[in-house]
Amino acid sequence: FKQAEAELYNLWPAEGLVNQVRSNFRYGEVSEKTNFYGCAIAIDKKTRKAEPDDQIKGLVARANLFMSEKYTIKLSAAQKQLMSAWDK
Repeated sequence: FKQAEAELYNLWPAEGLVNQVRSNFRYGEVSEKTNFYGCAIAIDKKTRKAEPDDQIKGLVARANLFMSEKYTIKLSAAQKQLMSAWDK
């Protein structure tokens, strides 16, 4: 855990309030595409999903796929499919 926690792909600057509200929501498509507190991320508390801005989806996807592969962190089939799509 300590090695994965300290992995540079796991460490990104984040606005504290946005990170707190995103909580452990899965990434996914969110119907309401409004910025959250000035940050380019949409968060839907009802569906417990978060969707980053189109400009950074590839970066988010590659970081998640890397962490999954290197540290054998399981992603659901749906999350793998989503990350693969965002990677492209």
